[in-house]
Amino acid sequence: MSLSDGAFTAEQATAGRQAFRQVCAECHDTFEFRGSDFFFEWEGSTVGRFVRLVQETMPDDNPGTLPREQVVAITAYVLDLNGFPAGSVSLPEDDEILSGLLIEKPSGAPVPASAPTP
Repeated sequence: MSLSDGAFTAEQATAGRQAFRQVCAECHDTFEFRGSDFFFEWEGSTVGRFVRLVQETMPDDNPGTLPREQVVAITAYVLDLNGFPAGSVSLPEDDEILSGLLIEKPSGAPVPASAPTP
């Protein structure tokens, strides 16, 4: 499994978008997790590392309290924001699998601009 193969579903990304708006948008804007800003920070790392960071440090006022399913859905949304394709299989919650998913710019697709989305 790789991100370019569609490692999350469109439904999962939609759920992640809703969760981002409810939980994250008070302190964060999508531009922090999109385009060149995202790839500067995360290219060459793994989805597992991203999930662990969010799981352990968010929300800022109560770290570590987000349900794992919600963190993984938010991660699917962030991947969607960055041009990774949705597929037919949900992004799993398993650390071993997530740690095997390398974050690299999607080939053949332009990297989205680091601009806010409505």
